[in-house]
Amino acid sequence: MSIANRTRQTGAVRSTSPEACLALFGAGLSSVQIGRLFEEKFEGRRVGGTGPLLDVEGFTSDFVFGAEAGTRAAVEVHRVEQDYFGEQEVVAILRLPPEAEETLRARVGERVSFTGTLIRCDPFVRNLFVADASVD
Repeated sequence: MSIANRTRQTGAVRSTSPEACLALFGAGLSSVQIGRLFEEKFEGRRVGGTGPLLDVEGFTSDFVFGAEAGTRAAVEVHRVEQDYFGEQEVVAILRLPPEAEETLRARVGERVSFTGTLIRCDPFVRNLFVADASVD
């Protein structure tokens, strides 16, 4: 399961998800430290990843993605070992167009590849939110 951090300008790969996920979630950082690191190094970056599609749901309004209707898809992108909780999954929450819901719902459980822009990190549940996403 991988996610590649890409630059906005060139799309060139800068780091892979094990490095990014470990930097954010595997280093024993506090939630405040994770938030700062995400803002400094990852927010606004183009990313691509692969992993099992966990869930798909349509929405008319979303706290993270805004008031425009769309589809949320959850993809497990990595697992990190944490001192108190053992192995924990890191999940990318993708914002896709509304018409993607029906097609993706049939693919839950399959490995999928995606691209998009990192817009937010939830350090408590280890979610990375990806806007403008597309799934292959």
